[in-house]
Parts: sequence; structure tokens; C-alpha cells
Amino acid sequence: RARELVTIHRLISDPQVRLITILGPGGIGKTRFAIEAARTQTDFSDGMFFVSLAPVATAVEIIPTIAAAVDFHFHSVGREKEQLINYLRHKKMLLIMDNFEHLLDGRLLLAEIIEEAAALKLLVTSRERLQLQSEQLFTLEGLTLPSDEAFTLQVEANKEKVDYAAAQLFLNIARRTLPDYDLLPGDTEQIYSICHLVGGMPLGLELAASWVGMLSLSDIATEIEQNLQLLNSRQKDRPQRHSSMQASLDASWCRISVEQQHALQGLALFQGGFTRPAAMQAVGASLPILVTLVNKSWLTYNRQQDRYYIHELLRQYSAQQLALTPDTEAALRHRHAAYYCGLLHARAADWYSPRQKKAAAEIRVEIDNILAAWRWMTANCAVDLIAQGLDSLCRYFEWDGRLSEGRNVCQMAAQTVSQSIPVGGDDKPARLALWSKILSWASSFVAEKHHQKEILAHSQKLLDQVLATDYDARREMAFLLQKKTNAAENKRLGLQALKLFQELDDVPNIAEMYLLLGSIDFDLGDYSSANEYLRQSLAICKKLGDMQGIAITNVMLGLVAWHQGHLEKAVTLGAESLNLFRRLENRYNEGWNLGLHAYNLIWNGQFEEANRAAEQALTLDRYLGTYPNPWRVSAFILSEIHLGNYAQAMSMGKEMVTHFRQLERRDDVAWQLIQVGDIALAVGEYEEARRFLHESADVFAQVRDSYRSLPLISLSFVERMAGQFQLAQQILLRGLNSALEYRLLPAIIKSLPVAALLMVDAGYAERAVELYGVAKQFNHVNDSQWFADVACRELDAVYASLPQDVTETAVTRGRELDVWATAESLLQELDGRFTPPPPKQSRILRPN
Repeated sequence: RARELVTIHRLISDPQVRLITILGPGGIGKTRFAIEAARTQTDFSDGMFFVSLAPVATAVEIIPTIAAAVDFHFHSVGREKEQLINYLRHKKMLLIMDNFEHLLDGRLLLAEIIEEAAALKLLVTSRERLQLQSEQLFTLEGLTLPSDEAFTLQVEANKEKVDYAAAQLFLNIARRTLPDYDLLPGDTEQIYSICHLVGGMPLGLELAASWVGMLSLSDIATEIEQNLQLLNSRQKDRPQRHSSMQASLDASWCRISVEQQHALQGLALFQGGFTRPAAMQAVGASLPILVTLVNKSWLTYNRQQDRYYIHELLRQYSAQQLALTPDTEAALRHRHAAYYCGLLHARAADWYSPRQKKAAAEIRVEIDNILAAWRWMTANCAVDLIAQGLDSLCRYFEWDGRLSEGRNVCQMAAQTVSQSIPVGGDDKPARLALWSKILSWASSFVAEKHHQKEILAHSQKLLDQVLATDYDARREMAFLLQKKTNAAENKRLGLQALKLFQELDDVPNIAEMYLLLGSIDFDLGDYSSANEYLRQSLAICKKLGDMQGIAITNVMLGLVAWHQGHLEKAVTLGAESLNLFRRLENRYNEGWNLGLHAYNLIWNGQFEEANRAAEQALTLDRYLGTYPNPWRVSAFILSEIHLGNYAQAMSMGKEMVTHFRQLERRDDVAWQLIQVGDIALAVGEYEEARRFLHESADVFAQVRDSYRSLPLISLSFVERMAGQFQLAQQILLRGLNSALEYRLLPAIIKSLPVAALLMVDAGYAERAVELYGVAKQFNHVNDSQWFADVACRELDAVYASLPQDVTETAVTRGRELDVWATAESLLQELDGRFTPPPPKQSRILRPN
């Protein structure tokens, strides 16, 4: 297809052409041609990806299928279509969308993608055109053949030549099984006849060539011609190219044994290929049969993957043959579903073991088969199989971030099980318990807390009916309580779940509950209890070899260490977690961890390292389509602030304020306003700083967020710099109260320099130096350009103005003081100890 490849390369290179549909009937070679067209492309820096749509049942599944192909993981915030388009928006990428003809309801998604992602191109294969305005059609015909006149002239000239594409393909395939196959006199005419009979269609040629060695070329031509005549006699209006392919298929089917036909009928159930054990156990196809079918071109074998594949047209044809015997089809489908539910069940324990990454990979490669089995099970009320595969399938969707697919499988299962509940009988409690568990799982795949709570309330009603019987529903109840704890962040529910899991000796879920309880106590500011729960979780995860559990628990332990003032420990734990997430190739959690690690580095005074970590997190967010994430953006801006890069930080900060205002995300706006307020403070723009920080403080006051102390402490800097001593003192008092309530160390550290400045203004220079000594315990203050500009330069001058013995004693005393005890004593001092200085002492100090 050299001529066609030149044309398609020109179209792909044309910047005005964004969507190309390779159009043609089944068997014409569209998929192979699309792959070859993409193979030599060099303009797509973000890669070329093959999206197989043959296993996809409905247009709804296109989004998660694209996401899986490009290795994009959905996150819990936002609609999945928007997340995917955001991910693709800045990608210079080529997507091959293969076999689109049965999903035409989803074609508007393709139009939306190319409209939003300006550097992305789509190469679609389909038996029908998409009827989109942006569609560039490329019709693929059969392989080239000489005309009858040209071929006759060639034969008359006694030239036994087969230099046209269709004949070359026929001979290449024939010589795979008979390497020394040579043409005899007259064979060129028979090959020409065969190529004409199948219309030059590659799949027809492949099937016909597989008979070489068993039939003569003239017999092969006769077999196809007879089937073609029979078909045309029945269907006069059938296009010639379709009739040719059907004739080839019918003739090929008749040339294989009944045993091989039965095997192909079963193999037609597989989606996305299959392994030899799956073929044997699921449909009873032995290795000799597989080898024979490969030799006869009904199957292909990929040695690198150790996996068999069946061409989609051949699969559809074999499935049609299977449908002629409904009882056989039902038995094979049940066997196929049982095999894949067994595979899921066998992986269930792996999710908390050293095999977790491998288990995910094993399920990922079989997910098309698993979903095909799930659709059949839920359509045919195979409740026992649903119960067997549920946990592991949902764990997989959690692991891979495939939220919509998790939601869909739960919806299908819930509908099936709900309709299977008997009026009475022994099965009713078990069915109700399973229905409850499915709903508990479903809550994991919705983002909105209120929606989670609605689903879990329904789950609880079902389980209440079970609890009125003697059925042991402790496992389902423990699982429900676990999900309710997560949705409501309710420690009481969590303790009940923990107790049940302990009774059941369910070690992995005990570890998960310790992690969840530790997270709740962390949010409550009970760091001692949080630390204890998290350490118990970590011990279990290490014993199990649960790398993801270890990584997530270490992140939480790092946060606790950070809030307790163990900053170096927080950095170490963050680095360990980051390494584990990278080993697991879990990029979403890697980005989450990088952002937190950047904060740890910032509060440890390692601003350059923090800036690099935050920049890596933002790069990953852009790659994953999650940019701008407010926390990672804030980490980057904060590192820029402490490095003194105010102009760049202000530009980015104001851009983010505008962005989050448009999204009506007030909390994120409030956090960004702290940072632009701090920048305005550092450069002497006090009115602007005051406006930003007041708005931020107002928002945080309404939501009672643990970070509300930060804008108040920044405001106390502003008012003190503006000479409003009493107001600064009052605002600092409020900020310090909040920081102590939530045990927020960063806020305490930030309060110390401004408290020291207020002590200077009140005439307590020695106390100021003492507080400065406490602040200088932290590299976050010592090595920060921002603290130098707003406080430390002035405090250094005060330090230098005092007698050396006084300053040395005060600084030494300050370095020995506990930061929390100092904050508590400051509360009392601010609440009544000093009085405002005379007006003449008020001044505005601008940074040099």
C-alpha cells in the first residue's frame, strides 16, 4: 500500500486536518494500515496510542477506554470527560481510534476533543463514516490488481509475474507455512483468479492462502467461487466486496474440522486476546487446536505477549455461528465468566501484598475479557459469580483510578442482585447482604460527599433487614462502616468498623482502619493519637508487604511530624513515600506526594529543593490533566516567595485567584490570597496586602478551616508595618489563638517574628530578641528572603543595638525555649501585657 501510505502521511502532516477516518469494509486491512501509517510519524512528542474499541459495548465507555489507552487516571474531583479533555488539551499526540462503526453515538466526543486539544490528531478506522464536519475521509480499497486486459497481455507474453500487491500478500502468507513454495506453470492465472474473487481484501487473501499445501490453487479458487455464487443467488443486492469476504469466510469455515469450529465458537467470546490457559479452561481449546487455527490464519500468536488474537471480523463470524446453538452459547459464556471471576478472586489477596503492582497489571491486560464476562453475568443473573469477583474488580478500578467503570460495574451488579431477591427463603439474607456490599463499593466511585451518604444510607437499610435474621453480616457491616467513616469523617463509626474487622481477623482492613482513624485524628489536631494509629497501620502494611499502604501511611506520618515540629523527619518520610509511589508507577499519588513533600521542604527551609519538587508536581499535573491543582500551585508560589522571586510569584498568584474565582472555589481563592497578600506586604503595597488578606480571613472564618490563622498573622505584619500597633496586636492574638487550637506549627513559626517586632515597638527589646531566638530555631525563618524583608533585617538591627551580654543571654534562652510553650505564653502577653507606644513612635518601615 505504498501509494496509500504516501497520501495518508500527507494528510497526517497537514495542520488543517485533525480527524481522519479510514473507511472500508471488514477485512480490508484498516487497522493494519492505520498502525503502519502511524509507525513512521515523528511529529507527536507526547506519543501515539492505539485505542481498541471493538470490546466496547456503548458510547459511554469511550471515555474510560481512551483514558486507559493513554494511561490517564481519573481523580475524584470533576467530571471525567472534562478531566480527560484537560489531560489531552496540551498534548501533541496521535490517537488511533480503531473499530468505531458501532459507537457512532459517541462521535461528538471526538469533535469536542479535537476542538479543545489543538495539537492532537485522531486517526479513526470505521466501516461507516462519522458524518462530522471536521472529518477527512480516506477510503481504503482492496489491494491493487492488474486489469483483465493487462493480465491477459502478461500471460500472452509468457511472463509468470506476480508483481502486484494482492498476489504478493497471498504468496507471503503461503510461504509462512511452506517456505519453499514455488509457482508452477499456470499458477499465476489461478492466483489472479483468487485475488479477484476476494476483491483484493487482505483478510480474504490470508484465509485463502492458508489452504495452500492442502488444496491446489485451482481448487481454492473453485471453493471460493462456489460459495460466492451461492451467496449472490440468495442476496442479489449485496455489494460485491461484502459478498467476496462472506464467501471467503464461508469457504474457510467449511475447510476446518467440527472440533476446530467448536473451538472457534468459544474463542469468539474473548475480547482483546487470550492466553493458552484461558482458552483451555474457559472454552476447552487445546494447544494442538490453537496451533492448527494459527496455521489456518484464524488466529494470530504474539510471542512477546504470549497471547493469541482473533481478527474482529473472524470473531464476529465465529460468534454468529455460536449464536445458532443457544444452549451451547449459554454454557460457554458461563464457563468464560467463571474463569475470569476465578482470576479476579485469585488476585483478591494480592492487593495488600508485594504482588499488588503485578496483580493490577494482570487484571489490566484482561480487563476487556473481564468486562465482557461481567456484562453477561449481570444480564443473566449469575449472582454467585458477581459475589466472587466483586471485591477484586472494584479494588482494581480504585487502584487504576477508573472511577466511571467502577461506578458502571456496581450499577449493573446492583440492578441484577436487587431483581434477584426472593420473597422468602434461605437465599434472601445473603442476596440483601451482597446488594448492600455492592452499594458500599459504589460509594467509592462518586466524588460528592452528599451522594456518597445517600448511597450508604440505602446500603444501611438493606443491611438492617439482614441483621434481623441469623445471617452473619459482620463482614458487610464492617465494610459499610468503613465507607461511612470515610464519607462522614466520623471517628465513632470508624471505631465500630475497626472492632468488627478485628473480630473477623481481617488484617488488611484493620490496617486500613488504623490509617483512616489516624487521618481523622490528624484533622482534629490530636497528633498523639493520630501518630499511634498510623504507626499501627504502618506495622501491618510492612508485615503484609503492602507498598501502597506503606507509602500512604508514611505521607500521613510525615504530616503529623510536620505539625509537631519534627520537620526533618517529615522530609525523610515524604522522600520515602515518593520513592515507593514511583516504584508502583502510581503517578497520581506521586504528584500528590510531591506537593506535600514540597511543603515539608519549605517549612524545613530548603526552598530551592522545594521549588524543584513543586515544579515537578506541576509538570506531572499538566501531564495528568489535573492542572491547576491549588495545593501544588501554592507550594510552587510559596517557594518562589521565600526565594524572593516576588514578581513571578505575584503574576502566578493573581492568575490562580482569577481562575479559582471563575470556578467559584472560595477556599482555594482564600489560600491564593494569603500568598499574593504576603507578596504585596514584602514589596510595600500595604493597601493591596490588607485587601487580599482581609478577604482570605473572611472566607476562612466562615468555613472554620485550620489554616485561618495564616491570613490573620500576615495581616498583623501589615498593620504593624502601617503603624497600627494595637490593631496588629489584636489580629495577632486572634491568629495565635487559632494556630494553637489546631496545633498548626507553620502559623506559630510565622507569628514569632511579628510578635518580636511588636515587642520592640512596646519597648521590650530583650523579650523581642528572645522571641527572635525561638524563631531562628527554624531554617524556614533563617533562610527565607521573605522573612528577611518583612522582619529579620529589622530584628537583626535591634539585636546589634543591644549590649552583647544581653543579646547573647536572650538568644540562648530563646533557642532553648519550647515553641509551643512560647506560643502559649505569648497569648497571655498579647492579651493584656503591653500598651500602645506614643503616636510619635509609630512608623512605616519599608523593605530596603
